[in-house]
Amino acid sequence: TPGADSPITGERRQELEQWLRQIPDDPGELLRRKFRYEQQHQEKTR
Repeated sequence: TPGADSPITGERRQELEQWLRQIPDDPGELLRRKFRYEQQHQEKTR
């Protein structure tokens, strides 16, 4: 599928930015959530 290897598609970027806005302004928590989110996404695409 085209774009499967691209880091973040436009649609997913929108999704991600929306999701990031909901997170309290806590860098540590932000990193933990981002890491967890990416792990989950990688498991789904494997």
